[in-house]
Amino acid sequence: MISNAIKVPAHIQPYTDVLGIALGVDFLLAFGGTPVYLSEHPQERSPVLQLVGKEKTIELAKRIHVGGVTVPTGKPFIAEYLRYKGLTNIAIARRLHVTETTVRNWLGRQVDAQLDLFG
Repeated sequence: MISNAIKVPAHIQPYTDVLGIALGVDFLLAFGGTPVYLSEHPQERSPVLQLVGKEKTIELAKRIHVGGVTVPTGKPFIAEYLRYKGLTNIAIARRLHVTETTVRNWLGRQVDAQLDLFG
């Protein structure tokens, strides 16, 4: 199960609790690093409502904060999720607009580790 395979950081947890991990990642990719307005009475033109639907928008407002909030980027968490989904470090780096070295540092050397030449 994905929730057992990936540790969700505390600052991301409210988003994944309401949206689930997959939609939570989509939400972070769409809004991470920017302010959004969360309302218990969202307007149809709300970009949040358009992505997650009315019910989830209301749940987010109740859980996180009614009003303006800056969404965390969550890039290390997203990188871990994308690795779990089978993407390579290069593909993850392209998706998150970071270097492959950054992705490697976030994820550790995992599958891409070099063989021990002296062993």
